[in-house]
This record gives sequence, structure tokens and C-alpha cells, in this order.
Amino acid sequence: MSLQVLGLARLLLQQAQAGEWEVLKETDARLARFASQMADKHPQSWAAMATTRAEVRALYQSAITLCQHETDRLKGAWQALNGQREGLAAYDEVQQWQ
Repeated sequence: MSLQVLGLARLLLQQAQAGEWEVLKETDARLARFASQMADKHPQSWAAMATTRAEVRALYQSAITLCQHETDRLKGAWQALNGQREGLAAYDEVQQWQ
């Protein structure tokens, strides 16, 4: 079980590093389901996996950080494009006045 959850967490990080956002979303859901099922159905085993859970948390946090960087990058690109669009709209409006 430890290997399964670690494998999912490593896969999640690899997908974040590769920018595979759609499959990352699916892997994230699989990891969440796995953790939830373990905690619900096998609470003693899940509790005994404290070291594994800490590793998974660290891998997950690294993936989240990469996702946040990509979100910030895309937000900056969107804001730049939106600023250009507003500039073009203003230019178009001025042209219509002439």
C-alpha cells in the first residue's frame, strides 16, 4: 500500500514537472480517493504509514508549488493580453472618431 500511494504521489509530481495538467488532475483525484479509502477502510494501516504519508505530503506540496507557478505565469500572460486588448479597443474607438 505504501508503494501504491508513493507511486501516485511521484507520478503527480512528474506530471506537474512535465506540464501535463489534464492527466495531473486525474492523478490528483486518484491519490485523494486512495488516501480517503485507506483512512476510512484501514485506519490502523493508514496511521502506521506516517513516514509514507509525510513523503506523499512533501511530493504533493512540490507538485502544488509547480502548479501555482504555472497559474501565476498564465495569469501574467492573460493580464498582458487583456491590457493589449484594451489598448486595441481604445485605438479602434479613436479611429472611429476620426
